[in-house]
Amino acid sequence: MNQFNNTKYTRWYYSIIQKRAILDKDARGEIHHIIPRSMGGDDSSENLVKLTGHDHAWCHWLLTKMTTGSAKVSMIYAFNMMGVSGEHMERQSSYAIVRAYEKNRIEWSKNHSENMKGREPWNRGYVETRPDVLARVKQAANDRPKLTDEKLKEKNEKIKLSMTGKKHSSETIERMKSSQKGIPKPKSAEFRAQVKAKLTGVPKHSGHGAKVANAVLGNISINKDGIEKKVKEHQLQDYLNDDWKLGGRPRKKK
Repeated sequence: MNQFNNTKYTRWYYSIIQKRAILDKDARGEIHHIIPRSMGGDDSSENLVKLTGHDHAWCHWLLTKMTTGSAKVSMIYAFNMMGVSGEHMERQSSYAIVRAYEKNRIEWSKNHSENMKGREPWNRGYVETRPDVLARVKQAANDRPKLTDEKLKEKNEKIKLSMTGKKHSSETIERMKSSQKGIPKPKSAEFRAQVKAKLTGVPKHSGHGAKVANAVLGNISINKDGIEKKVKEHQLQDYLNDDWKLGGRPRKKK
């Protein structure tokens, strides 16, 4: 059902679709839904039109002007995505369309803030367990180029420069303090030496050995590149698949 209002924006919208549609199937362009899917439009050929990236962007801007209510909110979200560049998208950089993106971004932010107010995040406390998703995440991490020491140093320098001179607000400082409550702070070498001297020669309390034995029960030693770690049996295969080897790291002979 057509939910567009009868204004000049609607007339401009249909004028672009009728007069500027790209009819050549082999010509480069972007496919546009005349009646958006969120408003009941389908993927039939009658509801699809090929437009240039510029005309496509303007059509989505016009949709934000010719709709009302929940449909307008959806169109604001859709036009906001027109500002996202990608391999198969030609985003526009003319002054007029960029200004339209900017104004829409402000309106989108207000709508998004209002819609999300009071909502419980769907992923709070969620732990991903789907094997296919975990495998893709692991593969993506392995494919990601590793930072060299020089690149890492350069990255840290950029972060340092971007933060130099900036001051946190009092609210941020309070949140940071609150988040650190209960987290032990790093101890100085002097403090550690005092603790060590105080405990040297003091016998362990009864039951200490049993607690240690219970804590390491089922641990399996593995090693890779001179690094040794303990894992549980259910974790072992994942590490073996990642080229870890059974047993502790080789010790140097005395």
